[in-house]
Amino acid sequence: MSASPTLAQLRVQGFTLLEAVIALSLGVVILLITYSGFRVATNSMTLTERKALENQLLIAGVMIVMEQADQWTDLDVPGDPQQQPLRTNPSKVVDHLVNSIAADGGDWQQLPQPFTPLASSWQHSGAGIAFDPDRWHPHHEASWYRGDPALYLAAGADYHDQSTYGNYALLSAAGGAIDYFGDGSTTIDPIEQWQDHQQLGLSYALGYYGWLDYLPAHALVDFTVVHTNQRALRPSMLRSLRRMEESQWGGSDYATISDDARFVWEVSPQWHGRIAEQVARNASGGMGNGIMTPHRSGSERAVSPGSFVLDLHTAVTGPLPGDSQTMQRYRASLNRAILGNYGHQLEQISSFTALLQSANREERIISHPPDDWPTIQVGIRRIMHSGARQHYAFVRLVDPMSGRSEELFMPIIGTTLRGARLNRGLDQ
Repeated sequence: MSASPTLAQLRVQGFTLLEAVIALSLGVVILLITYSGFRVATNSMTLTERKALENQLLIAGVMIVMEQADQWTDLDVPGDPQQQPLRTNPSKVVDHLVNSIAADGGDWQQLPQPFTPLASSWQHSGAGIAFDPDRWHPHHEASWYRGDPALYLAAGADYHDQSTYGNYALLSAAGGAIDYFGDGSTTIDPIEQWQDHQQLGLSYALGYYGWLDYLPAHALVDFTVVHTNQRALRPSMLRSLRRMEESQWGGSDYATISDDARFVWEVSPQWHGRIAEQVARNASGGMGNGIMTPHRSGSERAVSPGSFVLDLHTAVTGPLPGDSQTMQRYRASLNRAILGNYGHQLEQISSFTALLQSANREERIISHPPDDWPTIQVGIRRIMHSGARQHYAFVRLVDPMSGRSEELFMPIIGTTLRGARLNRGLDQ
């Protein structure tokens, strides 16, 4: 028989078992820590690679919008007729005296658009003198303004014969000859009517954004034409400045240029007093919805392009591939819309905000990315506002896995519409 273990041997065996348990526990802890560290490292590498991908996509998006701002390739791609939606073949001759452009934009394909060549659009404009950018220098007598900058026409008072300060249109109206008060025709010197013909042609061929883009800073936004009865009139487009239908802009909760025979609105010195009066009337229940109709001072006058868009705004945009016919019409009609927004007015909806949103054209830089890749959308909103051309670019990233989104929104400097057209040879 073997001898029984002594007490000392049992103590040794007990400590050994305890040490084994402790060692096993420590080993498990070390393994868990190692696994956690490995997992953190792996996740960090995954997140780093993901962030690197997002940064690369954002950088690509920024580079794309910078190129678009300079080249206008988002609206017109040179050499690719399939990506030139704004090179329409115009066929509609517009009567500028009755504002015969469709209010809903339904005739946009019959009218010139921002990238329609002047060679095909000018002939329908009614401007007999060909486009000529070389005479706009202030020292050239053809560029001198020969109208009445302070002329105000009440509704129905169309004839310049009724101007208190004389019929300046006798010297400059776009037409052959004028019959002043029925006293016989007066032939106009082509040099003196050059500017009126240029503005008539540009306003038709390019829309409002393009017209103001092409006019030099010293020019006055004003011209007259000769009616079929040989009387001089200011075109309806200058008196009413075609606007979008209110239903398309969400109702009449913000100001637009109205058809009241006025050319440029100016805020009177009594404007703030009228706001106080309006607020008081609203508080007493006198006016209801708190929308204030802009007061017009009666001192409308011809102004420079920069002054014209100081309190007004217009945009240039175009349809996207896949747009419905309704959306194509809606986008194209923005090129011939001008809206007003004074900043002092009690508005429920800002017309500038509405125009900014409507000019938005979101495009993906990768049409069919992998399912787990972030999507990148880019776009440029080209607006004339606050007396200047303002291009707003955005790059938007959306992560389909987490739903997280990021957006870079920035003013961006690029070439003008005229620069883009010259680059394509569209003014020849």
